Amino acid sequence: MIQTVKRRVQIFLLVASTALSIILYVLIQTVEHPVQVFVLAVVLPVLSIILYLLTQLSIPTILTYPWPSPSPSCERKTSSSDLKTEVVLAGSYNPPHYGHLEMITYLARRYKKVHVVIGMNPNKDYAVTPVQRAKLLERMVDAKLAEEWKCKVKVEVVSDYIWRYAKSNGAKILFRGIRTWEQDGLEEQSLHKLNLWGPLVVGLTWPLQTRYMEGKPEYVGISSTSIRNLCSTKKKEECLKALESFTPKEIVSDVYNAYGSI
Repeated sequence: MIQTVKRRVQIFLLVASTALSIILYVLIQTVEHPVQVFVLAVVLPVLSIILYLLTQLSIPTILTYPWPSPSPSCERKTSSSDLKTEVVLAGSYNPPHYGHLEMITYLARRYKKVHVVIGMNPNKDYAVTPVQRAKLLERMVDAKLAEEWKCKVKVEVVSDYIWRYAKSNGAKILFRGIRTWEQDGLEEQSLHKLNLWGPLVVGLTWPLQTRYMEGKPEYVGISSTSIRNLCSTKKKEECLKALESFTPKEIVSDVYNAYGSI
């Protein structure tokens, strides 16, 4: 439903932008005073930008499951540029689990390079640091992804704006993993606003595309919070066994060692 509405709005924006351009051209031809021409030339494009941003804020781009197939036949039909595109998948990964792994694998199959980014506030104390989480992610990727895909994944801890990191590394799309927009959309709205207005106001550059990936249904029930609670409330042997349902067995012990003492 959201995607259908978004498509209609995009068509409206295209028509509106074309109309604004025609109006601007006509007005410039009829207005003689140079100050008036300058005002028209500035105001109308600004209005177009505001309209675009308001649309992006109200109707986010959401990839529902099943995600578009990354197979070669699909790439030729839909987006031949995907294999030339670098993307960012941002999250806290506190800790990483099967839901994260599924998204990373999909993006690595579809795109040229995937920057898996953990944001860090240098002034904040973490029970499990972003660097520790990055190491867990790297071990998970190394253990579970095929060689042809793992070489396309780069795990990074970033203390700056994530959109700025993406821009400086040539990434074109910023992805966020969610359970569903109904469950997580409200929480994601503030970050969504930051990713839209931040580049314009702080960086004086155009914002990145932001897309939200809804999780694979069998993993939607898995959350980093539930894993942390499990590690803090269960005895070691019981916890290790239970963790294998949430995260790959190759990192189960590492997850428990990091989170069991919190």
